[in-house]
Amino acid sequence: GYFIIGLEPVFWWWELLVKRLDIMLIGLVTDSSFAADQKAKVVLYVVLSGLFLTAQIACRPFAKEYNGLADRLETRGVQGRFAS
Repeated sequence: GYFIIGLEPVFWWWELLVKRLDIMLIGLVTDSSFAADQKAKVVLYVVLSGLFLTAQIACRPFAKEYNGLADRLETRGVQGRFAS
């Protein structure tokens, strides 16, 4: 379904690899002592958010139907996470 219809054919793996990696790294920073200091955790959150925002903007992996609405919505969501 969604992995075939919702994503560009060359990015069928986007949700399975990139988004899962994003969630895993944020969870690792949150739940482990990888960064013991709270300020270091905030910096890592910003760095990770910026990295995945850059990847989203560079690849634009979602199907281009409806004038690229899915790509725009995903980019706005990642921008919101980066800004907050």
